[in-house]
Amino acid sequence: MRTRQLRASYPWCATAIVFLAIARQPQAKAQLTPGIARGIHAEQHAYTAAEYRQCQEAAAEKDAQRRIVLLDAFAAKYPDSTLMPQVLTLYYRAYMELKDNRKAFEYADKMLMLGAPLGPESRLQALYVRCKAFQDLFDPNAPDANQQLTKNRYDALEAFSLIAKLPKPSDSTASDAQFLANKKSAASEMLDIAADDDLKLQDFDSAEKEMKGALLNNPADGWANYSLGVLDLKKTPPQVSEGFWLLARAVPTRPDAEAALRKYLRNLIMAYQHSSCEVAAENEVSQLIRLTAASPERPADFAVPTKLSPELERQCAPQAPPPATARAENVRPPAPAPAAGARAERASPVIPAPVAIVKAENTPPAAAPRRGLTPEAPLQATAAAHPMGRYYALVIGINNYLYAPKLKTAVTDAQAVAAVLRQQYGFDTRVLTNATREQIIHALSDYRHTVDENANLLIYYAGHGIYDKDADKTYWLPADGETHDSSNWIIADEITTDIKVIPARHILVISDSCYSGGITRSVDLAFTPQERGRFLEKMIAGKSRTLMASGGLEPVSDEGAGGHSVFANALIRGLTAEDDMTFSAESLFEEFIRVSVAGQSEQTPLYTVIRNSGHDSGDFVFTRSNANSSSH
Repeated sequence: MRTRQLRASYPWCATAIVFLAIARQPQAKAQLTPGIARGIHAEQHAYTAAEYRQCQEAAAEKDAQRRIVLLDAFAAKYPDSTLMPQVLTLYYRAYMELKDNRKAFEYADKMLMLGAPLGPESRLQALYVRCKAFQDLFDPNAPDANQQLTKNRYDALEAFSLIAKLPKPSDSTASDAQFLANKKSAASEMLDIAADDDLKLQDFDSAEKEMKGALLNNPADGWANYSLGVLDLKKTPPQVSEGFWLLARAVPTRPDAEAALRKYLRNLIMAYQHSSCEVAAENEVSQLIRLTAASPERPADFAVPTKLSPELERQCAPQAPPPATARAENVRPPAPAPAAGARAERASPVIPAPVAIVKAENTPPAAAPRRGLTPEAPLQATAAAHPMGRYYALVIGINNYLYAPKLKTAVTDAQAVAAVLRQQYGFDTRVLTNATREQIIHALSDYRHTVDENANLLIYYAGHGIYDKDADKTYWLPADGETHDSSNWIIADEITTDIKVIPARHILVISDSCYSGGITRSVDLAFTPQERGRFLEKMIAGKSRTLMASGGLEPVSDEGAGGHSVFANALIRGLTAEDDMTFSAESLFEEFIRVSVAGQSEQTPLYTVIRNSGHDSGDFVFTRSNANSSSH
């Protein structure tokens, strides 16, 4: 993420700063512009007539490339000139015209590092250019990446502060209202940049404050609406109504991407409601967009219903199911976002009877058996350079426990997951039902000797999980495990050790049991849709050891929709409905599982890195295959 998922790559380099350009009178051809001459302290103007003429000649040159040649000649002849601040400003503006962000960044940085004091306007312009260029130049793999982000964040916040204090120039032709609107738009941009940096630094509280500040200055800020909406959906628990509201506000900000954004929001609503009725979801999206257009603030009593009304269910029921070869649409939102302050008109779609989005009933779900045990108190117990190898899956489902309460859906869940992996993704699947500790450990050990370094291994477990509060440890409970004797439990550390020595490039553990979140540590794995191909290549290249869990340190439900647990139902639906041929496990989780599971149960699923497991920088990548693979 973070990431600038909706950031537009519009030609910002055409001007130094938008509102300053609008505010100014046209300048005479042979004079330095006030944006250059003004802001440098008067005592700095001790220069010769020859220096002034040569600098003025460069300023008057219309061709950016030729202007740079003239500036090079000036810098070579007068390296210590007091006109150097003006010269550096001319440099970075010329490189902005040439769309050379690296050079623009370099000269704006030099400007800010000058020993000579700069006026607020000159400093603001240099900060603005540096911050904007940094977004395109930042390398997350640089050794000092966090230091770079921290500095850029401070620069953006300083620029925001200077914009707030900037008076209207005396020679401005803009009205007071226009100048204020331009200031707010530029202020929103700088807060967006600071928030983007904070998202990369995983300082989500600061990012949230900055995005809210950006929206106060510019309610039509598409990136802030979108990113804040995504952040709300990723909270624990997800803030579903606020997240959907903000995503809906982002939709009309980009006419060229409106269809894709609507599609994305529609699929989120369908996953949240466990519905396959696209017509009903599209109606809800349309109604939601109309509501958000009326007010930037979400009404206190607004909530997205957790399921379709009986009337809509009846309307959708007669529809024939899609052919086996068809898959539900699911498109990620496109990367670009609107330029600051831009609001485009949108056509009103023709839709059937709209679905009113009403306040959700605050009714807790019916109690269901839990996949977990707490020891009783007395016991206290894609790329050629990185070939994608074969896909293997060890799928474990346990219903029939010898010494613990039986479960209802774990075996069915395991069998259904194995079938999807085998039939749609070509996995070589091994299914263990009602397995003992010895069988599970032996199966894990087998993969140490049967898979190569390019292989992909998925381990799915559905069964009881145990959290020992005294030891602060989590366990899987095999069929022969006893609740009062930990000797037969499978400790999370043991799972970690086993997968660390398996040579596969990627290992994904999917755990549908209570307390399964204890296997992990919390990290944020950012996904950038605008660079999806390069992202997937990096995910394939890096070694990964990740966990997708049905809940954290909490009980999870054994019952849900379609004869499966809530989590398994969302996972199977996601694997079936995902329409990309290649996608990461994290994108599967974010689009189909997180909000859907949290919205339909009391559990909060998670996707993260397994600690001490040998994880590097990649992610498990699914690739569709039409060929069935083996099962045993």
